[in-house]
Amino acid sequence: MTDRHSMCWPRIALGEIADLALGKMLDTARSVRGTPMTYLRNLNVRWDAFDLNDLLEMPFQPHEVERYTVRAGDVVVCEGGEPGRAALWQGAPIMFQKALHRVRPREGVLDPRWLVWHLRHDAGTGRLTEYFTGTTIKHFTGTALSRYRIAVPPIAEQRRIVDKLDDLSARVSVARTALEAVLELMGRHRRSVYSSAVSGNLTEAFRAGHGRAVSAWGRVRLGDLIESIEAGINVKCEERPPDPGEKGLVKISAVSWGHYDDTESKTLPRDALIAESTRIRPGTFSSHALIRSSWSELA
Repeated sequence: MTDRHSMCWPRIALGEIADLALGKMLDTARSVRGTPMTYLRNLNVRWDAFDLNDLLEMPFQPHEVERYTVRAGDVVVCEGGEPGRAALWQGAPIMFQKALHRVRPREGVLDPRWLVWHLRHDAGTGRLTEYFTGTTIKHFTGTALSRYRIAVPPIAEQRRIVDKLDDLSARVSVARTALEAVLELMGRHRRSVYSSAVSGNLTEAFRAGHGRAVSAWGRVRLGDLIESIEAGINVKCEERPPDPGEKGLVKISAVSWGHYDDTESKTLPRDALIAESTRIRPGTFSSHALIRSSWSELA
């Protein structure tokens, strides 16, 4: 959306090309009258999808129904939580709560799918935060949503783009599912190999050819095989990797199964007095319990 073609597209405030509405405030008072109806909450709205496994009900009076109804073709946008998160509603009419905005694009001007992709793009680049209010808890108010400026190519161009995006997204989903299946298969194979290794099955043929039996294996305590176990240190550090000549405190993220990443560390103060016994040396076995409080030095 930032190439030379998009530079020619006008950016228009959303309120000029769509009807916007905020949902109904939840009222827990028992005296509230109306017919109980299911409604959408913030938690039901995902990016370009809806989670309808936990729909709740609240009463709506007849004069409120039209005002607070989401219909097929409407875009539902989160006001809080993850402000701007949006999805296109394509089901039967349903009500919606105040934590959500309903956006009804003007026919022939704005494709609702284009709006969802545009919001997702701006959320990913950080541009959307320009419209948020609040310091710790962010909100995307109705006023801000109305002035949110969206690139608006010709409607036919919008549809061609979103058709392509939907196709590519579907392909990515299929690829992701296939990859997850492969990773699961690899995980099962790895666990099987580990099990065979520690049980002796992996080298059974070798032992048979050399007259050795797995029954000769003994079980001993880990403490009998290692030099020491250090409890570690707790020191305030600078949140950056150490430069050459500085000492670093290794973080938990430095250790994954079978892999050690020395760049995942913080910098110790130069005047810190650290026991030499907590230094990581070549051949040191590191677990999360140990690595979080050990230090290394870059030469």
